[in-house]
Amino acid sequence: MSVALESPRSDVSLAAGPGVEIRPALDSTGDLRFQLFATIFALGTLHHEIQFILVQQTSGPFAGYMERLGQVHPSVGWPSSVGVGLHLANVSISLLILVLPWRRALLGLLTIPFLLSNLTIPLGIASHNTLMAGALALILLLGLLELADRVLQRGRASVGGTDWYGWTLIGLTWLCALTYAFAAFHKLNPRWFSPANSPGVDFILMTLRSLGLPRDAAGLLGYPIIFGVVVVEGGLPFLLMHRRTRLFGCLLGCLFHLPMLAAGVMDFPTVILAFYPLFLSVEEARAVLARCLTRPSLVRLGCTAAVGGIGAVAISRAEQPNSYYVGSLGLEPLLMVAHSALLYLTFFLVVYVACTLAALLIDRRATGTSVRAPARS
Repeated sequence: MSVALESPRSDVSLAAGPGVEIRPALDSTGDLRFQLFATIFALGTLHHEIQFILVQQTSGPFAGYMERLGQVHPSVGWPSSVGVGLHLANVSISLLILVLPWRRALLGLLTIPFLLSNLTIPLGIASHNTLMAGALALILLLGLLELADRVLQRGRASVGGTDWYGWTLIGLTWLCALTYAFAAFHKLNPRWFSPANSPGVDFILMTLRSLGLPRDAAGLLGYPIIFGVVVVEGGLPFLLMHRRTRLFGCLLGCLFHLPMLAAGVMDFPTVILAFYPLFLSVEEARAVLARCLTRPSLVRLGCTAAVGGIGAVAISRAEQPNSYYVGSLGLEPLLMVAHSALLYLTFFLVVYVACTLAALLIDRRATGTSVRAPARS
């Protein structure tokens, strides 16, 4: 297995001058892979925050959610104003990441309110919270170590110094790979392998039933779902890390997460997909982005419209998002509209990227050449 992570020095210069240069360290924009990671990660954070606010609004206005939680479960005892401020900080920083180039610094800044906001939701810490917290803490820690290294190396030659940015990319890819590996390992239990009780079968069939699939399909699809999920989750780390299969791994991962996205669960899939560009070479990342931004063929456009349309129907009937809207005691209509729009937009984007990856792989197989960005006219 080869982890192909080219040195970022070829794409962004972090060389220090005679003094301590703070901006080239923590504020370095990074290469295209990190820019894509940060942008998609920010989108996933928005999904996470909006969903959390909607969940809290089902029992009343968001302004008093911590007091309500404190009545049923021990909490840190902070007033709701603190919790609201932390979550609004998460939303605000995520929006800045989408539009500003200093995404590494902004992700490091996001670490602080995000970690503190998790203390305000003792009942809401899920697996994607842990993944997000780990990624943010890694970015902040290695960024601060780079700053400290620059202070210690002030006035000295910087040749042969630690490539903190490169280690950040490597750490993030391993975090993604280990998340998939432990997800597969966690499913090796009798309950998962029982079609009648498997949570994976129930979840996917729930999504398929929203498209009109009969309930008796469990017997037909049970075991393929059970074994397919474990095989894909266990195999994705190897596919993503291997030079020859990483593009296919990205395609498989996008397709693998489509049922969850169609069910209206957008936070974890969006966050985990954010890590995929980090596995690619810079050239591959540029080629994929260039292909996404060029005018699509009629076939690619048609596939995106067809699959996206099916997914849109599933999302409109999905139990989870609709449960946030129906019977909510503190629902803000504008938030509901923003949440719905973000659901459909994210699903179509993932479908479009998956179709683009498929077209890219077909072209590479047909020509027998490596993936390269199209030449500029």
